[in-house]
Amino acid sequence: MEYSAEYLIERSRKLAYYLRHDKDYDYEQGSAYRSVSDLIENHGYTLDLLETLVVTDSKGRYMFSGDRTKIRATYGHSKWIKVEYAEALPPDLLYHGTVSGFLPKIQETGIKPMSRTHVHMSTDIVVAKDMGMRHKKHGDVRIIVIDSRQMSADGVKFYMSGGDLWLTDCVAPKYFVDIVQ
Repeated sequence: MEYSAEYLIERSRKLAYYLRHDKDYDYEQGSAYRSVSDLIENHGYTLDLLETLVVTDSKGRYMFSGDRTKIRATYGHSKWIKVEYAEALPPDLLYHGTVSGFLPKIQETGIKPMSRTHVHMSTDIVVAKDMGMRHKKHGDVRIIVIDSRQMSADGVKFYMSGGDLWLTDCVAPKYFVDIVQ
């Protein structure tokens, strides 16, 4: 079935909420999976629409279970949803998008996950810029270049989650290589 771009964006945003932040749903502990049948029966999705959203999402936000009866977000969950990620060795540099209004605090205390479970970083500066754009009402987008090689050498754990997205618990200011526009 063909879907308009606007419809896909709207349904993807709602799906992101249902898979990342819905406190009224009883997620499977440790997996954050949600039943596909719940989304179909209670939230107006079809299996075709869910498959389309999984396949066409350029950021790799969603994934099905092996038997396709469950679906979950690959990252961005609220703190109260527990997801297990496999530890991985990061590339030498990673990028984190933020805004100028948050920089003074970040430069003082480091990058923290805030309402999410992990700090999100990317190997792609354009993706990092997109991450920062969600807070644009607080200032101009800035990209923090992170020495992830040194962080890893110092024992900080990294996890890979969908596409080129990397996760960690926090990033201390001593690992900031540069801050660019």
